[in-house]
Amino acid sequence: MQHRPIFKFGPFLLYPHEHLLLKAGKAVNLSPQLFSLLVIFVENANHLLTKQELRSKLWGAEHYVSDDALKVIIGNLRKILDDGKQENRYIENIFGKGYRFICSVTVSGATDENISQPVHSSAGAFFSFQQRAEPESNSAGQPAEPVVVGQSTQSYEICHATILSEPREATVALATPRRLIPSTVFKSHTFRVLLAASVLIAAIPALTSRFFSPRPSPLITRYTQLTHEGHGLGRILLSDDVHVYFDKRVGQNQLIGVVSLASKEEPVYLSIPLHEPVLAGIFPAGEGLLVGQGWPPTAFWKIPLPAGSPQPLEKISGEGVLLAPNGRYYLRIEGDRTLTVSDLDGLSVHHIYSATNALIVSSNWSPSSRMICFIRIDPEAEKGQDLFSIWAVNADGSNLRKVVSPDMGAAKPSYCSWTSDEKHLLFSNTTNNKGDLWAIPDGMRVPFADRKPVQLTNTPVDFFAPVASHHDKMIFAQGSMLRGELVRYDKHARAWLPFLDGISAGSLDFSRNGKWVAYVRHPEGTLWRSRVDGTEPQQLTFPPYTVDSPHWSPDGQRIAYRASIPGQTRKIYLISAEGGVPEKLLSDPNDGKDEGVPTWSADGRTIVFGSLHYSPDKISIHKVDVSTRQYSQIPGSQGLWTPRWSPDGRFLLALTADSTSPISKSLMLFDFSTCKWKTLLHDAINDPAWSHDGRFIYFNTGAPDPAVKRVRRDGSGIQTVVDLKNFTPEYGSSFGLYFGVAPDGSPLMLRKVLETEIYKMDVRW
Repeated sequence: MQHRPIFKFGPFLLYPHEHLLLKAGKAVNLSPQLFSLLVIFVENANHLLTKQELRSKLWGAEHYVSDDALKVIIGNLRKILDDGKQENRYIENIFGKGYRFICSVTVSGATDENISQPVHSSAGAFFSFQQRAEPESNSAGQPAEPVVVGQSTQSYEICHATILSEPREATVALATPRRLIPSTVFKSHTFRVLLAASVLIAAIPALTSRFFSPRPSPLITRYTQLTHEGHGLGRILLSDDVHVYFDKRVGQNQLIGVVSLASKEEPVYLSIPLHEPVLAGIFPAGEGLLVGQGWPPTAFWKIPLPAGSPQPLEKISGEGVLLAPNGRYYLRIEGDRTLTVSDLDGLSVHHIYSATNALIVSSNWSPSSRMICFIRIDPEAEKGQDLFSIWAVNADGSNLRKVVSPDMGAAKPSYCSWTSDEKHLLFSNTTNNKGDLWAIPDGMRVPFADRKPVQLTNTPVDFFAPVASHHDKMIFAQGSMLRGELVRYDKHARAWLPFLDGISAGSLDFSRNGKWVAYVRHPEGTLWRSRVDGTEPQQLTFPPYTVDSPHWSPDGQRIAYRASIPGQTRKIYLISAEGGVPEKLLSDPNDGKDEGVPTWSADGRTIVFGSLHYSPDKISIHKVDVSTRQYSQIPGSQGLWTPRWSPDGRFLLALTADSTSPISKSLMLFDFSTCKWKTLLHDAINDPAWSHDGRFIYFNTGAPDPAVKRVRRDGSGIQTVVDLKNFTPEYGSSFGLYFGVAPDGSPLMLRKVLETEIYKMDVRW
């Protein structure tokens, strides 16, 4: 007898063994990863789980997962549980330690005796089927009483099903017993015919189910990061199931590396006497690599493995060259429109497919070298948008067919490859700027299969360029994390240096006493505060809200910020610096329009913000009394936005709203003593910020000459602090391009960090 626990917390019922979560009787859709995380929390309710424990339980000790990724996943679970809404609290963040499931959990149980095969019902409950013994009749010849679920039985007939609304409370009524058929009847020919017919009829549902019932979806069961290089990799991954080969660029150098699957050692880079080597294929049995020289390639070579002199292959030429798995042919793309297959000697050239009004951007061989898949782009084919699709064709040019189209839910595929049995096509697809791996059955090899693509990955990592192992138990792919590095410009070193240990955050604001800093984590969009040295961090907001533009009150007790949930407008909120329940500044006086960035007066009694109507003649700046919540318009502020109050409270900065672009053409200054505006300067201005002492105004300018500049408060002495032509900014998912000023006057920005690594994924088909 196996005990199967059932957990009840809040309005939820959790059945771990059935991968089922019910809320008020209705099934809740959870990804396998989020379901596993919920089970871990519930089974350890009221116990502190460190981040390392969570990573180990969820991904395995050998798989590295960053704190940022863990926070995003826990945030997604909070969103599904409505954590924080209507005073519902489930997961508590113990800052610097880990997480704790704080909701009261009741554990009930079911056993294999009283629950055997639950299946989902339309009401979100489940059916329980019970094997039974043929009951004996009582002395009056009547059937025996029904058996209560949980009693020991010995029969093989299935009884009627009763929907269970709560575990351990329902009974299952037995079918009325029938008399056994006398053994003499089995001798009759008629009975044999009837028996054979009955067997055939009974087999029909099984045969129908075998060919027409939905097949289980493929599932990734484990992720393992194979490299930790911190550099950008090329888009080609080739594997012989012992090694994974890749090309990568470091600075101005192009390298070819290999990582072993049998060890956890760092990648080894091959010594190849070629300038700009580019991978183009692997020969059978891993005997060598096909490598192009330069981009576009001017020559191709066979690089013997594990060592040997490069052998020139003078008959191979063209762009998009890829060696067939059998090592006898190669594929190339001519003029972005034609697929061509040739042998290595150049004696046979076949034009497989030509796209008249479309482009071919990527192609790949099937493992048998008999089929080719490719990505086709039809420029502006639908409402001015490029239309992406995946096609397949036999290597002899026959059987051209569309495999994936946008109406299947995969709008922007970028790479395709087959599994080793050629029953599934793997591809990467980008949705809302997030890349994931997908799979779809190939109808040529899997008849009657559901021809819908299945998303394989759903993690904070962007995955692309999948390649299946030879036995189909693993998928190799490249993965990158959406992150940036917070940096400060050091004028003495003349370099951008990490600030707050290079945290992936932006939208910083410092308290008046210079001891605390508020910031927004990227890509999560959550509000945090810490000391200026990064210690004592505390998360103040949680998903689904995304935050930007925090601003400390002068006394350091509260923080004003903007927040929204997907699909709704941004509003201003106030929150204690120690955390708690956020408070909306206004009850929504702007008719559902976005509210601008908040800024405090020097006495902490007033907040000023700009209204965002995206029409210059309707934009203006408002001030709000924090205690009474009465608001009014700043005189003469029509057509102005992005206000910034000076530290001494005497002046207010603003930008002219010349267009919907954040880059404005004029910087304006309002003097509260005279209630008049004046123009300080004309430039391409973005994100003005006061220096900590209020003497200077910093801002960054846009193209064609991006730079950080500053000007004195009276508009004189404009100077360039640092040129930004060689700076690559990371755009925050919630706050966009970030620019700020540290207490010492150093410019702050979020720099893009390109970290692409190789991952191995265990998959169950």
